[in-house]
Amino acid sequence: MMIKKRNSNEKKHEFDDQKHVVLGEWRNKPVAIKYALRNTRLADELLREAGFYHKLKHLQGTTIPLLYYAGELFEGQHFGLCLEPVGRSLPAIVIQCRLAGKVFEGRDAMRERLLQALVRIHEAGVGFALSNPIDVCYDEDTDRLCIVGFSLANENPTNRNKSFDEATIPDNCDW
Repeated sequence: MMIKKRNSNEKKHEFDDQKHVVLGEWRNKPVAIKYALRNTRLADELLREAGFYHKLKHLQGTTIPLLYYAGELFEGQHFGLCLEPVGRSLPAIVIQCRLAGKVFEGRDAMRERLLQALVRIHEAGVGFALSNPIDVCYDEDTDRLCIVGFSLANENPTNRNKSFDEATIPDNCDW
């Protein structure tokens, strides 16, 4: 399995128990690579996340990114996910707008789209609380909103009928 990182000058960490996300290439496709050292808690979280991507396969490419590969990376020293790149985190886009003295347009419509995405995830039997706003990505070119980061999700079949009105966005999502 040949996966290349795009930025070859990335710093190496000797005792690194962190998750990383870098852009790379897999089978001539651009990918976002999430990875961690094997045999660490964070690698276990990525493995768990891969399971939720498989459970939500019918939402891949729309509400969540496509998962191209989950497994060993970089000569077997890491475990990782190769995912479809889905833009930038929505909070980063909002902050960039504010720094430029602009107002983020479409705030209410974006929140409604996010609620609908959360409902689709809950209806698929995955309990997912949007605890970190950075887990919402937006591609301005395609106007696509995606949810990423399922390491804290859980199997929750009781939420299959969760209604649109019951889905929530946390207060720290000020956009």
